[in-house]
Amino acid sequence: MNTPDTKILFVDDEPQVLETISLIFRNWHFVTAVGAEAALKAISDDKFAVVVSDQRMPGMTGAELLKKVREIAPETIRIILTGYSDMDSIIEAINSGEVWRFINKPWDNQKLKATVKAAVDLYEVNRMLKEQQKTGRAVNAKQSNASTVLFIDKRADHLQKYQELFKDTYNVRVCETLPEALKIIESEPIAAVACDSSLASEEGADFLAAIKQRFPAVVTIFMSDSKDANEAIRLINEGQIFRYLVKPFPRQALINAVQEAVQKHSEIKVLPKEMISTAPRVISFSQMLADIRRRREEKKAY
Repeated sequence: MNTPDTKILFVDDEPQVLETISLIFRNWHFVTAVGAEAALKAISDDKFAVVVSDQRMPGMTGAELLKKVREIAPETIRIILTGYSDMDSIIEAINSGEVWRFINKPWDNQKLKATVKAAVDLYEVNRMLKEQQKTGRAVNAKQSNASTVLFIDKRADHLQKYQELFKDTYNVRVCETLPEALKIIESEPIAAVACDSSLASEEGADFLAAIKQRFPAVVTIFMSDSKDANEAIRLINEGQIFRYLVKPFPRQALINAVQEAVQKHSEIKVLPKEMISTAPRVISFSQMLADIRRRREEKKAY
């Protein structure tokens, strides 16, 4: 459960869905809103730790709503409930709304509650960090020139372009294989990783998910050749992907994504170590990656 100062806002255009959610969360502190306009009014009038919105609503999609929520209340954690795989909306939700999780309909009640509870916990951690920054206990880490960005791509000509594009702004590392990338990440501090789907979409997604578990302060960007809704949702839910770029994308889109990723890294790395969940070192990275792949295959079989 949560406290009165970490209220949750549930948004759906169907009152009966909100009634069901109200029963599931009956012992929690929450507010419901029928439709996006009612949700925006609620956000303007009150503070919420988490907003959970349906995706497909008349007038304004969940992705569009959460983009506005991010502008009004950037500290609020954002979750989308969806029964559809509208790729353009998913990409917008990732890149503009910075959605924290996608939950598929029909949902499992216990998993829904666990996800919302984790979102509330994240909100409280972020709030604590903000207080530390106000009192001067946290170090401002906005030092992009000292940040290292790693690009992973099978094509050497792409890697050369990335080096040319970012060499005056960041320390740029490049490699063509995932094992090479792991060696770099384990040997030096990396702020952001941009991985191309040329390494095989599923393998790249698995790798980024494992990286996020082992090195949670590393911020990840995925550059894809196709619009794969299931891939994008899995990258959000398992890999906490920060940006999802579909090729061909404008050069400025990549510049913006990397800049924002480095800034996000600077915000994460000043958290006290106990606030950052890291996979135990007793588990090897290869074992972690194998577990992620096994779970993916099990889901396929199911």
